[in-house]
Amino acid sequence: MDDAHSNNSIVSPSNTNKRKRKAGTSSSRTVQKMNRLRTSSLIPSRSSYFPPAKRSKATLDLPTSSTTTDTVTRSLDVICTPSSHPHTLVLGTHPGKVSLNWASKKKGAALEKFIRKRGGNGPQNYGNPANSFWNIAGSFLNYRRDQIKYEEQTTIWKDNSLALWDVIRSCSYKDDSSLDSKINMNTVVPNDIPSLLNDLPTLKRVVFPKTSAEMFKKKQCFKNLLSTPASPTDAPFEFCVCTDGVASIETMKVFDTPNWIKAVVPVTTAQMKDAVTSNRSPRYVELVVLPSTSPANASINNALKEKIWHIGCFGCKDVPSLHYKCAACGETGTHWLIDCKNDGYDAWCRERKLNYRSSSVDPDVGGDRWLFSNPKNV
Repeated sequence: MDDAHSNNSIVSPSNTNKRKRKAGTSSSRTVQKMNRLRTSSLIPSRSSYFPPAKRSKATLDLPTSSTTTDTVTRSLDVICTPSSHPHTLVLGTHPGKVSLNWASKKKGAALEKFIRKRGGNGPQNYGNPANSFWNIAGSFLNYRRDQIKYEEQTTIWKDNSLALWDVIRSCSYKDDSSLDSKINMNTVVPNDIPSLLNDLPTLKRVVFPKTSAEMFKKKQCFKNLLSTPASPTDAPFEFCVCTDGVASIETMKVFDTPNWIKAVVPVTTAQMKDAVTSNRSPRYVELVVLPSTSPANASINNALKEKIWHIGCFGCKDVPSLHYKCAACGETGTHWLIDCKNDGYDAWCRERKLNYRSSSVDPDVGGDRWLFSNPKNV
């Protein structure tokens, strides 16, 4: 692992060290860019991503640029503690209806399971129990999603210098689904992400699930920003893609291949390290694109998503964190579940399929991180 993501850097609520926030610098060019975007009605006036009072529920507004039959949903507040010197920002697209706790039709045991699997009731980022994001984060940060409250999960996340937000501030959907492809683009208003990057000078990486990366490039979001080269003298940050990184191929397809993108520069890992050592100005902010953790992304299984995210987002190298336990064989800190020797992952999937296909027993109560994993998706 690198220094920023080493096993020893994992912080739990009980041993959090309070750190002072580093002072940030403002850029006149960035401010001008944001003003141009705001005047074009793409971004509202500066968003209060660190609000004075914590919202307990997502707000619902009537749409302003769509039919009155659509319901516009708002994203939740950014999950971030500036004093923890966050180094990585994960950007989702927008909370779906399940994440916003639209589970009114669930009753009895189904409702109890829904609440337990997500660590509590109420609006949550990545709150769909079938979305593996918090399961994957927990297996790296050493907690079980269904055994601690959502608020504790986000506290651990923030204390480990991580931030989480969404590309879209508000939007409506074309139907009752929460698929990104069903977002009504006429209603999209993005969050003020450039100002967040400007105000948090320790952020050096933005990680996207692929679907949110594609949304980030839309004209309703940040196409104007990406199409304008950053100033080498007065910009506070410059987007880059690492050409020899763990997710370089997919990331370069999204952010380097389109010829209209001018604000993202290709660099090597060595160049990025040199930039940190020399305190380069503007600082590099690496863009990383990883597979979506949504259940809608069925092209790869949760165990493979887990390994990819541990490496691409959290900085693991050849082995997982020291406390990581393989659900198939029980070994700790030696390999990921997907790499379990002697066909371990396939055997684990087949056993779960045999034991729980016709059983009312919840397959996750015995300590396994995942709901049923189909071996056909290996």
